[in-house]
Amino acid sequence: MNAEEKQALIQFLKFLVAGSAGQHKQIYEIALAALTAQPVKLPPRRSMLTREDIDQDYVTCMAISVEDAIAAIRAAGYEVQE
Repeated sequence: MNAEEKQALIQFLKFLVAGSAGQHKQIYEIALAALTAQPVKLPPRRSMLTREDIDQDYVTCMAISVEDAIAAIRAAGYEVQE
């Protein structure tokens, strides 16, 4: 969806929110909030192997690839700024 289409959808949802009540209004408000949310800004990439703030002898962590994380955020409907 390009910026013009997104803006048209936002305006349409605002119209629906204003003229709706109950459960439908809540659904439209959620959709509107998702469309108008600020982009997710990711922290800078850095390797866990070069971190100096970890002083434990043995560290375990769960990790996913940056690409998988970005794909998941975008699949949830949010813009990602790298």
